[in-house]
Amino acid sequence: MIGPSHSAASQENPIPIHIGVLAYRGNDQTLQSWSPTVDYLNRTFSGYHFDLLPMDIPTMNRAAAANTLHFTLTNPGHYVELETRYGASRIATLKNIQGGAPLTQYGAVIFTRADRNDIQTLDDLRGRRYATVDTSAFGGFQMAWREIKRHGITSLNDVQLVSLGYPQDHVVRAVLNNRADAGTVRTGVLESMSMWGQIDLQDIKVLNPVTNDFPFLLSTQLYPEWPFAQLPNAPADLSEKIAIALLSMSPDSEAAKAGQYAGWTIPLDYSAVHALLRELQAPPYEDFGKITVSALAKQYWPWLVAIGIGFIIGCSLLVYAHHLNRRLQQSSRFLEAEIQEHKLIKQRLLALNGRLQHLLTATPAMIYSCAPDRNCPTTFISDNVRAQLGYEPSEFLNDRQFWIEHIHPDDKMLVQKSMDTLLRQGAHHREYRFRAKDGDYRWLNDDVRLVRGENNVPIEVVGYWVDITDKIKAQELARRHENELAHCLRLTTMGEMATALAHDINQPLSAVRNYVQGCVLRLRAGQLDSQQLLHALEEVIGQTERAAAVVRHVRQFVGKEKPVLVTTDINELIRQAVHLLLPEARSADIPVHLHLHEHPLPVTVNPTQIQQVIINIAHNAFEAMAPLRKGDRILDVDTRLDDNTVHVTLRDTGPGVPRELLDDIFTAFYTTKSTGMGMGLSISRSIIESHEGRLWAEYNQSRGMVFTFTLPLARDNP
Repeated sequence: MIGPSHSAASQENPIPIHIGVLAYRGNDQTLQSWSPTVDYLNRTFSGYHFDLLPMDIPTMNRAAAANTLHFTLTNPGHYVELETRYGASRIATLKNIQGGAPLTQYGAVIFTRADRNDIQTLDDLRGRRYATVDTSAFGGFQMAWREIKRHGITSLNDVQLVSLGYPQDHVVRAVLNNRADAGTVRTGVLESMSMWGQIDLQDIKVLNPVTNDFPFLLSTQLYPEWPFAQLPNAPADLSEKIAIALLSMSPDSEAAKAGQYAGWTIPLDYSAVHALLRELQAPPYEDFGKITVSALAKQYWPWLVAIGIGFIIGCSLLVYAHHLNRRLQQSSRFLEAEIQEHKLIKQRLLALNGRLQHLLTATPAMIYSCAPDRNCPTTFISDNVRAQLGYEPSEFLNDRQFWIEHIHPDDKMLVQKSMDTLLRQGAHHREYRFRAKDGDYRWLNDDVRLVRGENNVPIEVVGYWVDITDKIKAQELARRHENELAHCLRLTTMGEMATALAHDINQPLSAVRNYVQGCVLRLRAGQLDSQQLLHALEEVIGQTERAAAVVRHVRQFVGKEKPVLVTTDINELIRQAVHLLLPEARSADIPVHLHLHEHPLPVTVNPTQIQQVIINIAHNAFEAMAPLRKGDRILDVDTRLDDNTVHVTLRDTGPGVPRELLDDIFTAFYTTKSTGMGMGLSISRSIIESHEGRLWAEYNQSRGMVFTFTLPLARDNP
């Protein structure tokens, strides 16, 4: 199950998440099409309840302004308005399925009745009744109006606009029933109505037809499909997981079939939508090109600054004169003010004491103090320990061993040793498990500080506990998900290396076949003695062991490893990784040069994960150097030791990436390759950071890229 871990209480009372969907074909059609997708999210994420809300554009704008929506699915033009005015950001783009083919773009079709011989081009629409959903509809008006304006009809007053509202089927029926001369709908609506037997396409004539590979009647350029977007009040971690869930949806799923789409893709570029809205001066660009106050301020700022300075100087002189007058008046009331001040201070102290008492009860942190020795007997603890751990404060105060005896046995020694650190440093932070009243162990974050008296003598320890059990569980779940994603990436990488590996396996198998065929022919001819047979069989064994070694290395690399840390030599891990890469390197004619430290460099790591990082970076380097000439393609791998830190560096001679993108290449879903997922370097950095190391990229001095990661030297290393 994707999603954060929640307590039993949160599962009984799930957090409501509202998804607004533009009902361009009516509420019933919207519910029928998108309810299975919302059901898919409800099944995927525990602790949340997703609600589908069919809306028109004004209703969705009001909901976004009131912060009652968390996610939206709407047309691209409306999304740009939500993005500009309410901070929406897209996380996925719909792959619509029309005519059996997945589409990530759509347009609009402008049409009239087939028997209207008086309307042949867009110019003929001047003065005619023109039917639309609404002027704010992207596919139902704005796409088409851009084309009509380019044909000389520049004002809405040049046509008789007929706004019919959603669904768009109303526009089609109005034109066919002669209540309008022409109209526009988004692509696919006419074909859908024809498929359901509602209209006959022979009765339709398309104006300004566009001929290309697009499978539907079309009158405009194409724009990206509807985006699934988050609003600012959506939980950030939930948005990332919803994006992964949508991108992982199968085209054969119930949700995809009901919505007549082929899944989702990474967010597309919506700059064409911005350009259209700017050209039409439609929201949010209704003031585009107009002279604004900010523009005037930018042009005449020196004069405005001078006026402002003069105003400030004048006001300052007036204030100074007023201040002198007030000082004379205040001198006579000084004694009375002193008395009132003392009364106010007393009242504030009483109020402050009341607030402190309330905070001790209301804060989630459990505040305590204890004596400064290894068992730390409690001298004070706040009342909220009753709600947090189930114990009465008196149980801590009456038993000097109560706190230390309820710490988990595996953590008790470490906690007692931390008291020595506290006495030396004066402050300390620790995390450990503590047995609650119900018998369950809770993870506590314990921040403590030593209070010293005269002559620097310790007199008391003060601190507070915060229950971080849910945080620890969430971190464990996130690590499991990251391991699953890393495993998928290893499978993907090995799939891309499959051709070269097949070649390395095929060579020894071909040699085995030749040796065996030779033996068979000699046996049939009676020309094979035992010495020749022994030699042939030894060669067969050697070649089969060579093939088996390739398969064994592949299985070790793609296997679903347990998250076990072992101490091993980083140089040996690099040799094993390069052994897996050699088939691809030979196929691409790229030499791999190893410059490894002369002595073993022991590190405590998950070997498979570290090899995954090396192979992923090297594989990217092979792809980057592919267009270069033979002899210009080189990959260098070296290791060095610097102050108990192991440095592993991979240098290639490829074209590199633009300098401004050096930080972006480690961002999830960002890629410079047309077929890339954008997850390799992001997962690699997460793996290295989970091993207390760093991974970064920089330019090679001559050409190409340099990727370096660090790992701490094993602690038991001399």
